[in-house]
Amino acid sequence: MPDKNDFSEIIADLLRSQDRTNTILERMDKRMEDMGSKQDTIIASFDRFATAVVDRLNNIDTQLTKLADVEDRLKRLEAEVFKR
Repeated sequence: MPDKNDFSEIIADLLRSQDRTNTILERMDKRMEDMGSKQDTIIASFDRFATAVVDRLNNIDTQLTKLADVEDRLKRLEAEVFKR
């Protein structure tokens, strides 16, 4: 018959449970690190993409401004030609 004051089984169960909990926490920590790394990669990729889009839009704006200038000059030339 087991001794009523022998807590070794209870202590052993608690230690096994603590080991399982620690293992789970270590896995969760690793997963969170992986997710953080992936998130950093995604953010960096998005930043590069957004910069490329803004650069392209600026380029388009510059081209449109140049076209508008050319259009204005053509209108002035046309007005001068038909004025004569």
